[in-house]
Parts: sequence; C-alpha cells; structure tokens
Amino acid sequence: MKNLFLALTIGLAAMGCRDREKEAQDQLPPITQTGANTAGCLVNGKVLIPKYFVGLSAPYAFPLTAHYYGNDGFEIYLGRRQPIYENLFIFIKGDKVGTYLLTNKYNPVSPSNSSTSIQYDRGNKTYHSDTNSGTITVTKYNYPIVSGVFSGVLYNKDDFNDKIEIKDGRFDINFNTLNK
Repeated sequence: MKNLFLALTIGLAAMGCRDREKEAQDQLPPITQTGANTAGCLVNGKVLIPKYFVGLSAPYAFPLTAHYYGNDGFEIYLGRRQPIYENLFIFIKGDKVGTYLLTNKYNPVSPSNSSTSIQYDRGNKTYHSDTNSGTITVTKYNYPIVSGVFSGVLYNKDDFNDKIEIKDGRFDINFNTLNK
C-alpha cells in the first residue's frame, strides 16, 4: 500500500512538472497589421502573452484590453494571472505611424497627462520606462486598427538598479472588436 501511494505521489508530481513545461512553451504571436487582437513580448527572455482573466476590475479584467483616446493616443493592457500575476501597460501619446521614444510619465488614471511609456508589474514589483529607454514603433494607425512593435529597458520604481529588458514586443489591435 505504501508503494502504491509513493508511486501515485511521484506520478502526480511528474504531471505537475509537465504542466509547467507547457507554460514555458508559450510563443509570441506573429507580427501582423490586420486587427488580430494580439499582443506579446519577451520580458528578460521569457514570453509574456495575454492569458487567463486577471481578476482586476473593469476595464482591465480581460487579459488583453485597449483604449482609444483620439488625439491623446491609446493604451494597451496585457496581462496574465498564472504562474504569477504580471501585466504590461503600453501608452502611446500620438495618433500616427512612426517611432515614439519612451518616457517615464505614465498615469493610468489620467491618460491625457501621460507620455509614451511602458509599465510592467510582476507580483509586488513595478517597473517603468525612463526617458529614451526604448521605443514604440506604430506601423499601422488606421482607426479602428493600430499595430506596432516595441522594446526597451524598464526600471524598478523602488530600486533604479533593478531593471528588466523588454524585447520583440508587438501588438495588433482592433478597437471595434476587442473584448466584444
């Protein structure tokens, strides 16, 4: 009986390891300009894609959300809840195709008082872009579709020596169909 219990315990533990391996195999969506409602990036080399409802209140309850502010620009939120809560806010202060330099001014309560910036939260740590620490390139801006790529270095708000690298970021959003 002890051997059966031990074998069952080992088997269940091995299946749990396989589930974590599957999580590590997430892949970035392709770079598109069709309004596919996709987004993702590498955070220190690990894939971050919108996944699972994140448990926040509206308007950020969905794993991928975007808000259009007309001439004030737009905001994209992507998050996931497992294996640890993490999310990324991208704010673009602009309404045309082009490359925008990152700044350190993001205000989720008042987007019109924000500048082009990225904020990343993981667990209890928050990282912000800084002036000229990266770029967001909008490759298509034809409302309701906006697409682009982004990369940069973000700094821990409590310890500027703690930084992360965002690479291979991409988004392709259709404001009329996302979360409908």
